[in-house]
Amino acid sequence: MKDKNAPSRYKSAYMLFCEANREEYKKNNPESKTTDIMRGLAKLWKEADESSKKSYKKKADKLKIKYDSAVEKYRLTDSYMEYQRKNQTNNLYIKYASKLGIKKKTFKSFPGDPNAPKRPLSNFMLFSRDQRAKITAENPGMNIGAVSKIIGANWKSATDEEKAILKKKADDLKEEHAEAIQKYLLTDNAKIYLTVRKEFEEARDKLRKKHRSTKKTPGKMTKKNMSKKSSKKNRKRVAMDTDEEDESEEEESEEESSAEEDESDVSEDEEEEESEEDEDDDDEEEGETESEDFETRKSKKRKKNNKKSKRNNKKKAKSKKVKNNKNKRKAKKRTVKK
Repeated sequence: MKDKNAPSRYKSAYMLFCEANREEYKKNNPESKTTDIMRGLAKLWKEADESSKKSYKKKADKLKIKYDSAVEKYRLTDSYMEYQRKNQTNNLYIKYASKLGIKKKTFKSFPGDPNAPKRPLSNFMLFSRDQRAKITAENPGMNIGAVSKIIGANWKSATDEEKAILKKKADDLKEEHAEAIQKYLLTDNAKIYLTVRKEFEEARDKLRKKHRSTKKTPGKMTKKNMSKKSSKKNRKRVAMDTDEEDESEEEESEEESSAEEDESDVSEDEEEEESEEDEDDDDEEEGETESEDFETRKSKKRKKNNKKSKRNNKKKAKSKKVKNNKNKRKAKKRTVKK
């Protein structure tokens, strides 16, 4: 099964040589066919020196590097994962269809039983079969599309009596087909087909479960697949200037200090909130001891809820500030590295 979304394969040195010399060969040999041209180009390639082949080989190597990088990127996409799922299911179709003697490269659904009785023709198909034979005999050079148009026009102009006769024939064929199917289901061929189809359905269900369990986003895949390659690339890029290293160290120290400050601010806010909560608890205890009205208790509860909401809002604002500061530090680091 071919992947339509995959990057197109790179051209080899021989293919580049053929592209460059095809037009010239055609001019020199105008009467030669395509097969003769290909043979002639192959002969020229064999007779060519290594120095003339070298330029084509260099171009082919560059195209190969581009192709490999494009394939690596494509394998991290959702479309490649979808192709893998479809290809695996198609391979299942091929595996179980071959047991029934069916040889195909691609399947949209599981094939029908090749040994089963064929479906009967409808009234229109019976009409078109008779009409096609007459029209082709009268007009031997007529196109298939023109023949089908004439059949459609004749069907529209046919009388109800003619259509009723054809319908009766079609109904008789349906009854015969139903009887033939009932007899065929008792044969060994039918039992083999049903067992193979059942095996296929079980294997397909297992594969679907596997696909659901291994369904991952391309972002998660990139971290795993690109880790090895990125480490190799980083080894090559180790030679950096001392000034850049010093700047990065200074930035790291600044980041650590700012992160510590943020953590200290958050801890201070938490301590303040805890002290406020303790005060509220003390107020509640005092209120319980004293004999208060229902309305006063209600107002105290409202005040307490308002204080809690204010605390939560403060917490959210602080956490946002911390996140923003971290993002700014990361952005600065990236710009310096670039």
